[in-house]
Amino acid sequence: MLKHLYTREKMVTLSIIIPCYNCEATLREQMNVLLEEKSGEKCEILLCDNGSTDSTKELIMEFSRKDDRVRYVDASHKKGAGAARNKGVSHAQGEFVAFLDADDRIEKGWVEAIIDGLTRHGFIASRMEELSSSEGRIGK
Repeated sequence: MLKHLYTREKMVTLSIIIPCYNCEATLREQMNVLLEEKSGEKCEILLCDNGSTDSTKELIMEFSRKDDRVRYVDASHKKGAGAARNKGVSHAQGEFVAFLDADDRIEKGWVEAIIDGLTRHGFIASRMEELSSSEGRIGK
């Protein structure tokens, strides 16, 4: 019983799974926004390294040392984002699971909106609404 109480001390509502492959150029921006989210204390972020050859693993480890919500997952067993996502799901501790890519750029409030939507509906899906370019955001 004591072990159960200890492991449930910090309940995880949402596991955010991000497959990573040579994404050192984009991952930092994504992580900075995620870690600033006000509902972020209810989530864990699983960064699933799919055998990167750049400094992605070091960047992941840097984030995991700074914030205990961030976890490194070795997903190099099989190439491909799908395999990395599946490996992340096998390590997820959250009640719900959400997927992002390392080059996505979420808006503030995304975590809260995802938790709210999943709590009310159990399953949600979305699509990309905007693209960005070096000149700023562009339409659909």
